Amino acid sequence: MIKILTKLVGLLVLVLAISCETDTVLSSRQRLAIEQELLQEFLESVPDSNNPAGLNYKDFWTLEAVDTIDKSLETGLIYFELETGTGKAVSVGNQVGYRYNRYVIARDSLDQPGLFWHSSDPSNYGYVDPDVFVAGSGSGVYSGVEQAILNMRKGGKSKVIVPSTVGDGTYVTSIFDIEITYLSDN
Repeated sequence: MIKILTKLVGLLVLVLAISCETDTVLSSRQRLAIEQELLQEFLESVPDSNNPAGLNYKDFWTLEAVDTIDKSLETGLIYFELETGTGKAVSVGNQVGYRYNRYVIARDSLDQPGLFWHSSDPSNYGYVDPDVFVAGSGSGVYSGVEQAILNMRKGGKSKVIVPSTVGDGTYVTSIFDIEITYLSDN
C-alpha cells in the first residue's frame, strides 16, 4: 500500500511539474520585436554619468558626436562619429585594422535596460595587433560594423549601435566603440 501511495504521489508531482511548465517558444518575429522594444527603451533612458543636462542616451551620444548617421529605419544601424580621423577614408578593397569594445543591451536585476560588456567577445584592445579585414569582402566582420567602418577614416573613433539583424543574429543589440588603427593603400 505504501509503495502504491509513493508511486501515486511521485506521479502527481510529475503531472503538476509538467502542467506548471511556463516556458513558451517565441517566434523569430516576436524575438526581434522584443529586441527592438528593449533598444528603444534603452535609447530613451538617461545615462547617469557625465550628463548634467539629463539627456537620454540617443540625444547624449548625438551631442557628443561630430557626425551621426541614423539608418534605424532601413537596417537598424545608428552611427555616432566621436572623432574624425586625420587619415584617408576607408573604401571597399582596403585592408582595415580596427580596435573595439563591445557591449550589449540587456536588462539588469531591476528589469531596467542597461549597457553591459559582451561576455565572450568584449574587446580587442588587449591584443598587440588589431583585427584586420578587407572592407567590402563581407567576411569576418558583422555587417553593421562594416557599414560603420566604411564611414570612417584612419585614426577615427565611433560608437555604433548594431541590432542583431546586422550583427550576430542572436536577437541582442550590440554597441561597438570602434577605432581605425590601420588602413592599406589599396
